[in-house]
Amino acid sequence: MAAANTDLFKKLARKWVGSIGSGGVANSTATTIPLSSSTNLPTDTAVVAVIDRVDSNGTKTASLEESVIGVVSGTDLVTCTRGAEGTAQSHSAGAVVEILF
Repeated sequence: MAAANTDLFKKLARKWVGSIGSGGVANSTATTIPLSSSTNLPTDTAVVAVIDRVDSNGTKTASLEESVIGVVSGTDLVTCTRGAEGTAQSHSAGAVVEILF
């Protein structure tokens, strides 16, 4: 059975940190989020990613933080449910993406 963003069981990638890929995320309704790399992320179930919790210097960016639920496909998170926590919004290329637990 293929992975889906509605999977009840979600895998983690312990302390995985990456960034939004080139082009960024244009708006709050985009359901595909490009990643600079998806190395070591599970592809057989959904993942929960946190975008912009901190900037590249480690400074908290609470007004930009958003959690999304999606499935890894290539170097993208696809079929994303946006704003699972926080507000769905645009994100710049290079924004920090984390898989936390």
